[in-house]
Amino acid sequence: MITSEVFDALQKRSADFRYTSFTYLDYDSVAEYEILADRDDLILLAGWKREAGVYDVQWAANEKDAVVAAAKNSRRETLVMFVPAAWKQDFMDEGFEEFGVLREYWLNDLSKAAAPQIACEPIAEEECAEAAAVTQDCRMQSREFYGESEESLQEWLREETEDLRHKAILACREGGRMAGIALTAVYGFTSGKSPVAWVREVAVRPEYRKKGYGRALVESVVQYGLARGAGCSFLMADDCNTGAVALYRQIGFEPNEEDPQIDLLYRPQ
Repeated sequence: MITSEVFDALQKRSADFRYTSFTYLDYDSVAEYEILADRDDLILLAGWKREAGVYDVQWAANEKDAVVAAAKNSRRETLVMFVPAAWKQDFMDEGFEEFGVLREYWLNDLSKAAAPQIACEPIAEEECAEAAAVTQDCRMQSREFYGESEESLQEWLREETEDLRHKAILACREGGRMAGIALTAVYGFTSGKSPVAWVREVAVRPEYRKKGYGRALVESVVQYGLARGAGCSFLMADDCNTGAVALYRQIGFEPNEEDPQIDLLYRPQ
């Protein structure tokens, strides 16, 4: 098990490498991982990524070979996240396949955003069990969407920082039942720039698709952020999730065509 002090030191050192997966990594997700390498030229952590059901390698390196070797030497399905675009083809030539390609989408002027036509309101903490059930009904409908637990949603609502505020879970309902939810917050208060309305996660139960709930949830997040000082909005979407991408673009979100998050999976023969 890795201590938080050791993890903090590794994460700080990772910034000195050319490429790393540590940038957005949090301690809780790797606390039970093993340190495979801790050298001046390489940092490797590995362990079981429970929600994805695969072995996972987190890394910092200047060259790709050691990262490829760590994944292949595990002799099991192994995920490598945040592979640089410059390395992708070399990984594919070594037998890796796409696990997910996540891209940033931005809505840069919230003042022109449309108002939602369906009401979506923040839920109370005691409603997190039902909200979690919505996300589990949508599990793996897009790559890397694993759903949430009641506990993870409660934790989301409870913990805020100086830079990440106004956390909420918005829900739309039909006949008193949650049809869909969206996790949101506003961040960037300490950046010196306009705060950002974060569309962290959107889930609509399959039986309520094509009724406008997805659009209403995203538009509600935008309006929620606008009312709390946000000047723009951000979300991440997988390239394969063409239906969601089309919706986001209809609402006005535009993709960042550079630097997608490339996550690759190795399956041993």
